[in-house]
Amino acid sequence: MGDACVLGAFLACFWLLLWVGSDHALGLLFRNPDYHGQDDTIRLLGLALLATAVSIPASNGLTCLERPQAIFWATLGSATTNAALSFLLIPSWGVAGAACGFLAGSVVGAIGRWAALAWRPELRPAPSDAQARAVLRLFEAGPAQHDAVDVGCVAQPIARAMAELWSAGQTYSDLNVDNVLCDPASQTLCFPDPGNPSQMLCKAWTSPSQDLAYFVFEASTSLRRALSHPRAEAQLRLVTADVVRAVLSDIPLLSERRRLLAQMRDTTQVLLGTLDASWTPRGAWRALVRQVGLRRIASLTDALQTEIELVAAND
Repeated sequence: MGDACVLGAFLACFWLLLWVGSDHALGLLFRNPDYHGQDDTIRLLGLALLATAVSIPASNGLTCLERPQAIFWATLGSATTNAALSFLLIPSWGVAGAACGFLAGSVVGAIGRWAALAWRPELRPAPSDAQARAVLRLFEAGPAQHDAVDVGCVAQPIARAMAELWSAGQTYSDLNVDNVLCDPASQTLCFPDPGNPSQMLCKAWTSPSQDLAYFVFEASTSLRRALSHPRAEAQLRLVTADVVRAVLSDIPLLSERRRLLAQMRDTTQVLLGTLDASWTPRGAWRALVRQVGLRRIASLTDALQTEIELVAAND
C-alpha cells in the first residue's frame, strides 16, 4: 500500500502538469493543428495511467502469492470494460470516447487487483513496520517451537538457524530481513528464496562471513525503506545488529570472533563496491546509498569490535 501511495502521488503531480500544459506540449511536439484542442483526451489518458500505476503493487503482490487467476480476471474485466465503453462512446465522442473507455477499464482493473489482494485477511498487505512489530511481539510472547530462544528477541532463533546451515557446509547467500518469514500459528521462522552460492564474488569467503555481510549490507543500504517506513527500518537494523552479535557470542574463541568480524567487514566492502557510481540519476543514487551504507557498516562493526575487546579485557 505504501508503494501504491508513492506511485500515486508521483503520477498525480504528473497529471497536474498535463492538466495545465497538455495543449501547449502538443503544440511544441506536433506542428500540425489537428493535434490541438485535445486537452480533455490527454487528461483522461493521464488519469488512466494513474489508475494503472496504483494497481502495480497489488499485481506484484498477487504474483508473489501465486494468484495468477485473480490477475487474469481483473485484466479480463479491464479489457471488457474498455472494449464495451469504447464501442458505445467512439461513434459520438470520437477519440475522447476511446480515452473514456480506456480510463474506465484501467479503474476496473485496479479495483479488481486490490479487491483480490484484500479478499481474505491473510492476503492483505501489511506495512513493513507492522510486520516487524508482529514478529517482535511473537518472540516476546514465548520461545519458538523448534528451539528455545531468549524472550524479547528474534536474533537468537535466526542466528541458530543459520548456524545449523553453516555447520552442514551450506550458504544461504541471500540473507536479509525480507527473507525471514514468521508463522504466528506455529511460532516458527521460515527462510525462503535462498541465493545461489555460485554467484559469490569471492570464492575465499566463508559461509558465515558471506551471509552476515550480505545481511548487514542489505540492512545498511535500505534507503528506500528508510524513506517510506523509517521506524520499521530502524527497528530492523537493530535486529540485524543483534543477529550478528548473537552469532559472534556463540563462538567460544575470541580469536575466531575477531576473524569472523574482520571477514564480514571486508566482505561488506566488496559488496559496497558493486554499487557503481556514474553521472546519471541512478549512479548518483547508488553513490548516496554507498556512502550511507559505508558509515552505517563502519559504525556497526566498530561497536561490535569494541564489545569483543571489552570481553577480552574482562577475561
